[in-house]
Amino acid sequence: MDFALSLRLIGPELVISVSGLILLLVAAWGGEKSARLVSILASAALFAAGILLFPTLHLGLMGPDTWAFAGQFRADAFSAFAKALIYLAAIGCLMVAPAYFERLRAMKPEYPVLMLLAVLGASIMVSSGDFMTLYIGLELNSLAAYVLAAYLRNDSRSAEAGLKYFVLGALASGILLYGMSLLYGFTGTTSFEGVRAALSGEMSTGMLFGVIFVLSGLAFKIAAVPFHMWTPDVYEGAPTPVTTFFATSAKAAAIALIARVALDPLGAQVDAWRQIVIFAALASIVVGALGAIGQQNLKRLLAYSSINNVGFILIGLATATVAGASAMMVYIAIYLAMTLGRQPPRNICRHLRPFGTGAVAGLVPASADVQPCRYSAIVRLLGQIRRVPGGGRGGPGTARRHRHRRKRDRCVLLHQVHQGDVLRCPGAGHCGQERRRTLGAADCHDADRVAARLFAQSLAGRSQ
Repeated sequence: MDFALSLRLIGPELVISVSGLILLLVAAWGGEKSARLVSILASAALFAAGILLFPTLHLGLMGPDTWAFAGQFRADAFSAFAKALIYLAAIGCLMVAPAYFERLRAMKPEYPVLMLLAVLGASIMVSSGDFMTLYIGLELNSLAAYVLAAYLRNDSRSAEAGLKYFVLGALASGILLYGMSLLYGFTGTTSFEGVRAALSGEMSTGMLFGVIFVLSGLAFKIAAVPFHMWTPDVYEGAPTPVTTFFATSAKAAAIALIARVALDPLGAQVDAWRQIVIFAALASIVVGALGAIGQQNLKRLLAYSSINNVGFILIGLATATVAGASAMMVYIAIYLAMTLGRQPPRNICRHLRPFGTGAVAGLVPASADVQPCRYSAIVRLLGQIRRVPGGGRGGPGTARRHRHRRKRDRCVLLHQVHQGDVLRCPGAGHCGQERRRTLGAADCHDADRVAARLFAQSLAGRSQ
């Protein structure tokens, strides 16, 4: 195939890779002050790469004419649709990140650069036509994702999430690579077309084990049971914009990848892997639904919701038909819109207003034997409150009623760092400057009561 045609087919990937390198230099020269500019430019680069996908999507191009580099890369309509979802989800994650990280004083230009590298790996994954291309894209995406999970270097939970993700991800990569080596050993090729042709005949035991190991490694990436154990811990510890990226862009790439691998190189032996997919689908639905019931942490709850949705998506894969693959992509598109459309915690707090203060008070345990407040979902919701009600919104009457409580209750829970939670005194008044302290387990009950009372007062003040 002509080399110039191959370069044209990988146009979106070239745009993202060149943009990532340029923005890396901008970040090195501009320092932390260039963080917002780098985020904007990264979003623009993803948008430009998405525009290049339009001709392929519009014409529905498929077949050898969309193959680049002797079939190692496939820029067909399926991959173009998956890339469009990946790029849109990544743009959404870049848009919400500055407000979150600036509140923690952790917004750095490295974040959008890492996001671009992760998206580049995901883009290569969904367009792979060879197991070598698949592994290169997978590792590029995974290495950037490990760093993103541990992005908050001063937060021990973020570092723990990155370490867990790295260790388990390395294990999954090893399983996948071992399965690929088995398939190569028994088929003599790594190209999808060659593997499919070799599997068209009688299937040996070595080929069967290769198929099982490949699907097991890919099941880790989509967080399907029984390879889901990393998801709740990583979702909880990673920064919220990174968690959103894992649940949207990375999830869409992994779903498209497993669909391509199962239906293309492994499509000649559907009966060999159909039972595995059916088990993973049913187990993911049950474990995701039941595991979410006892969760007290909002991000862990969303992790189990993601596992549950993966189970429903795998039902389409179990059909091993074009209609099933189309249903998978439609489902993931709706799932991305649903996940990106989730309201941030401060907006969730506003939506609790119609239920009154009793609904809020009921979320805080009355007994003294409570778990540490860093595991409480209500504390995460209340963490977005920036000021004690009384002046301004509540009117003069409300200000007079709460004046005697200001000195005692001015410290408002903002966000969790390290092993505890941060209390900040909002500057004005008797404090004069920001004051921080870390809560231990003994202080958690009082902190929950203070936060719940402040939030209830806020609702009462707004209703008057």
